[in-house]
Amino acid sequence: MQTLSLTAGVLLAALTVPGMAATATFQILATPFNGSASLAVSGDGSVIAVNYFGEIYRWTAAGGFQDLGPGDPNNGSIGISRDGTAITTGI
Repeated sequence: MQTLSLTAGVLLAALTVPGMAATATFQILATPFNGSASLAVSGDGSVIAVNYFGEIYRWTAAGGFQDLGPGDPNNGSIGISRDGTAITTGI
């Protein structure tokens, strides 16, 4: 039990050391659609994939929202690869 407590204590201390944690930033995006949508975010947050009632969008800071075309209007699923280069949805 001491080993577990010590390990947890060291982990907690490492997570609370200033400078070791990344600072999160947030940006409000102007979207080309209204209402709710399914979305997926790449591993580093630089690319977002959106399924809005079967219409598929890709967002980047440089290009904003780009309409990638229609998907299945009856399927709200969306997925994105870790690096943001591949987007998938159900058909």
